[in-house]
Amino acid sequence: MNMAIAVSKDEKHCIVVSPKLCLEFNHTPSSDPTNHVALLTISNPPASNDFYAFKFTTNRKNGYITRPSIGILSPGDVQRVSVTLTDKARMAILMEALQQVNNDHCEDDSKPIQCMDKLRIETYRVSLTLASVFSRDKSSAFGKLSVEERTAA
Repeated sequence: MNMAIAVSKDEKHCIVVSPKLCLEFNHTPSSDPTNHVALLTISNPPASNDFYAFKFTTNRKNGYITRPSIGILSPGDVQRVSVTLTDKARMAILMEALQQVNNDHCEDDSKPIQCMDKLRIETYRVSLTLASVFSRDKSSAFGKLSVEERTAA
């Protein structure tokens, strides 16, 4: 199954995404769930002096899980992102593909399934101050979460 990737860019931005156009999920009828994970890399080249915030969205709500789904890229940073196709979305895509095959009366099942899902990567140039606040708040939020979990138990 292939999924299109779209990058929304602010002016003069230089985030690099790989792969550029689509993610590929391997699928066989008895496929291992780990095959439903695709990896992509986003990077902010070292020549850039700018910090960028990123956020992933998709047109199939609850169909994909991205880790991390938000973050900040400093100059020279590279972030690997895993995109997991959920079982519910996988089944919906397969049903759509079967319906398409039936409508087209196509006998060629060797072609990969082309789905219309899109993964969008929103990027925004941010200040050093905001980037440092995000990093600090992100780590303190995890600390607060573990304290709250202990008091709730």
